[in-house]
Amino acid sequence: MLIDREGKETTIDDSVNHAVPGTLNQFDVDNSLSTQWLQRSEGDWVEEEEFKMGITIEQAMHIGGLRHCKIAAGHEGAERIVQHVAVMEVPDTIRWLKGNDFLLSSLFSVKDDPEALEQLVPQLIEKNCAGLAIKTYHALEEGIPAIILEQANAYQFPIIEIKNEVSYLDIMTPLMAGILTNNSPRSEQVEDYYKWVSELAFNGESLDIILDTLKKIMTNHVTLESEIPFIKYNHDDLIVSFSREQRNEFLKARRPIKTKRELNGKKVNCIVAPLILNQEINGFLTCWETESELTSFQLILLERVIPLIALEFLKVKTKIEVEQKYRNEFLREIVSGNIKMEEAIEKGKFYNWNFNESYEVIILAIDHFMRVVKRLDHNELFIQEYKLKILRIMENLMRIKMSSAIVGMTSNYFIILKPAKKHIHLAENKKDMIQATKKFITNIIVELKRQVPEVTFTSGIGRFHSGFCGISIGYKDAIKTIEIGKEIFGRRTVLHFDDLGIYRMLSQLESNEELTTVYHDTIKKLVTYDENSGANLVETLKVYFEHDCSLKDTAELLYIHVNTIKYRLKKIKELTEYDVFRTEDKFYLQLGLKVARLLAK
Repeated sequence: MLIDREGKETTIDDSVNHAVPGTLNQFDVDNSLSTQWLQRSEGDWVEEEEFKMGITIEQAMHIGGLRHCKIAAGHEGAERIVQHVAVMEVPDTIRWLKGNDFLLSSLFSVKDDPEALEQLVPQLIEKNCAGLAIKTYHALEEGIPAIILEQANAYQFPIIEIKNEVSYLDIMTPLMAGILTNNSPRSEQVEDYYKWVSELAFNGESLDIILDTLKKIMTNHVTLESEIPFIKYNHDDLIVSFSREQRNEFLKARRPIKTKRELNGKKVNCIVAPLILNQEINGFLTCWETESELTSFQLILLERVIPLIALEFLKVKTKIEVEQKYRNEFLREIVSGNIKMEEAIEKGKFYNWNFNESYEVIILAIDHFMRVVKRLDHNELFIQEYKLKILRIMENLMRIKMSSAIVGMTSNYFIILKPAKKHIHLAENKKDMIQATKKFITNIIVELKRQVPEVTFTSGIGRFHSGFCGISIGYKDAIKTIEIGKEIFGRRTVLHFDDLGIYRMLSQLESNEELTTVYHDTIKKLVTYDENSGANLVETLKVYFEHDCSLKDTAELLYIHVNTIKYRLKKIKELTEYDVFRTEDKFYLQLGLKVARLLAK
């Protein structure tokens, strides 16, 4: 169990938790985060002399669930200081104690071990623990073991018996709150510094000035990591990013957390505060232990000012989203062909878009988007925010991979206009360019999948048409590629218009009547025969055509003799009256296979 600075229970997902089972979860900071705010690997928080936070056992007995409990032994130790609260249900926990810990336990793991019971109090004394509260219900039906009571009196170590009706949480939450609010002579200073920073924010000072001021107050290095474009601070620093699992832990905690991170190649103690807007992490504000040791004062101040920084983020984010709305509307006019070239060129200068160039058109669709809509409870605001999040990721990727590309979205698709050479439509260049574009967009989707793993994407690439007018034609091609391609080839694919082949013509037929006739004249007869005899004629025909009508290759791939292939082809002729060795008949059988696939979808 982990305790945050408000005394609330918090958990770490098992996939992230690398702690020794039963300990206070002092995590391997390379992989996860510790939300026990007063704990770190080398020692406790450094408290300045006039700001030593904590309460005595005597004071604690008047807070929360402890008011209903009693000190069973070690009364003379009631002046011991409590700074941390934790649950101890295995002996290993003692290894991770840092001093001034108040422990809660049922002694379940040691109740039948006389040696462990005898060593328990001396071990806790050695770790400078404040006291031990024992819940006797269930595990200790005969009460607290006598050896523990005897040693508690001898060492003046408080032992508290927890009443049956009192839960751990009844004790922990109010006790942690009491620790934070009691004996805090710097609380007025925290308020003064907060007012100083808030006045800067409300007076319209820049984010850089606000953060520079915060750095002076903290007397340590402060960095801001932003997922919103155009918000940058300390961008010369090299900071190792958090993993997705770690980000999820911050999203659960929703408050600053003490951990250790890599800054400019070195592991450094730090306090990290997540910037959360609309249930999404938009960045991190980090105070690093570079000049002076971190204190609880710094954590409390950071927690106070983080809403102000989030407000500054919201201002920028709102401005960007309004601009994005206008860019998307402009791009929709471009791809739909509803704007004249001269007007587009002039208006494009405002966004640094050059429509004197030619572009390939690529669109991406979120697969099974209605699942996303359902997960977001059909909340239009959350749905739009989710799509904008993906768009921002795409924009960031394009700045790195191809800064001259144009990115936007319509209601259904994400659009990429990829700058193209004017002569890629020539036969000798076309094939290479198509493959290069497929590879390019595949890499984009891989990165999207890494950052948004809960969804997949299907991409359609339109044929290249040079000039401004070619954009709208390419866009129509790209839409057709996705609409037909996902039916024929499935989702999670990257397809070019040329990949559709004959399917783009077959799909244009207004009714399925002609297609059904072709199917029944050819493949349907083979399907029926295969169902009755298991002859595998349809598969044989597919493989035969896919390998350029080679009897030898077909036989090898199907693990049968060439004579068997010849027999099956002869049988196909008998059933359909189409001969694979005649050009016209062969075309009709190939058409039948494609129609079968189209009808099946």
